[in-house]
Amino acid sequence: MNDVQFFPGNRIKIKNCDNLWNNRDLWHSFFDIRILKRFCKNVETIIEFGSYDGGDGIKYKYHFPSANVYSIEASPGCYKNIKPLEKYGLKVYNYAISDKYGELDFYQTYDPDNDNIAPCGAIEKKNVSVKRGKEQDLEILDPIKVPCITIEEFCKKENINKVDLLHVDVEGHAPQVIKGLGNLKPKIIYIEVKSDTHNHSSIIKNLLMNDYKYYGKTGSDEIWICKN
Repeated sequence: MNDVQFFPGNRIKIKNCDNLWNNRDLWHSFFDIRILKRFCKNVETIIEFGSYDGGDGIKYKYHFPSANVYSIEASPGCYKNIKPLEKYGLKVYNYAISDKYGELDFYQTYDPDNDNIAPCGAIEKKNVSVKRGKEQDLEILDPIKVPCITIEEFCKKENINKVDLLHVDVEGHAPQVIKGLGNLKPKIIYIEVKSDTHNHSSIIKNLLMNDYKYYGKTGSDEIWICKN
């Protein structure tokens, strides 16, 4: 991972990488790596979704090179673009994560400024965030069928028994993701709870408060630490 460079504005550049996003830098979240180091002495497994452009997966693999980093993305267009990042050690999958198994409609978005698949695609059209400030708004594409799985079932399929960090960014579908955890108890959950289309903070609190302690937030994302 010596080719990875971090820049202001939560941007990542990989030297000599065939970038499929019209050569723009990758993006990563505000999650503070020091939190993971504080609560997990030996980081073995990180699962992050929706990955969008794979920036967070690269960030985690850079800081924890010996960890298994699973990057899951529902959008077929985004999945195609981040699949090549497997050569940097990521494990990349095309799934929508929910509380059920099968297929779901997924609404991809298109970014006219960068002429590419955009972030903020969602399972429910009402939760797709398209506002971009002074830039052109994103365009919502026609729904497309995507494979759907619970995170508990995904871990069973991949023989994952322990998750140190579960990073969830699913545009309004977070409650269903949590309901799909089953008996799985990740040590840390970093989860987006709101955007300009929804606010599920209270719902997430009710779902997690028995087993998790609220640690803090960064913008639209909350951090929960497993009590056990």
